[in-house]
Amino acid sequence: MMIPLRIAIFLSLVIYPLGMLSAPQQASGTAKSAERDEPSLEIFGFRLGVTTVQEIQSKLGMAKIENCGTGTEHCTQICYAAWHNPNKILIFESGFSGGWKKIDGFSLMSNFAETPKPRQCKKTKVLDEYFGPSSTLRLGASRNELLAKLGIPKKESRGSIAYEWNYRMPMTPSEVQDQKTSFGKLPSDPQWDVTDTLELHFVHGSIALISLHHDVSY
Repeated sequence: MMIPLRIAIFLSLVIYPLGMLSAPQQASGTAKSAERDEPSLEIFGFRLGVTTVQEIQSKLGMAKIENCGTGTEHCTQICYAAWHNPNKILIFESGFSGGWKKIDGFSLMSNFAETPKPRQCKKTKVLDEYFGPSSTLRLGASRNELLAKLGIPKKESRGSIAYEWNYRMPMTPSEVQDQKTSFGKLPSDPQWDVTDTLELHFVHGSIALISLHHDVSY
């Protein structure tokens, strides 16, 4: 069963752990200090809001495009499984924020209760030795490691925690013109409202699922 998700291209077969990406936005509902950084919006160099589904398929293989979500939450997603550990899964999602072409969310999981069946996912060797975008944000990391790095989460339950960052992002000149074409006038405040949401699920105290979504609205 595919999991309905909410919310720079991989250039070689060498895995480079990605660091944490500094950004000017303030976390919502957290007690983050200035030196604590938001998570990178990249995984394997695939960037949320930038990389297209086709670009991922051209690098990782032609995974089948599946539907996810319903109504205004409708999205599409593709799924990859580690070659030697098919219970390690990476899912990319494309929805409204990505125009159903660019990815706006991903989930990385291993031995998670709702992991898709391996036969539904395209097998790839690049996942075999990969555990997450950074040394902290990785499969197997403990809850305490995450709290020490990212601070108090916005939401917390027995088996999961969630962080949220809200900020504004200027429209590009072409996006401003698209708004004029669609609505008949230039936007009075040409900036996007952006929410980045990080969800982490734990099994026996260790991360079993990492989910990051990039939602854009006006």
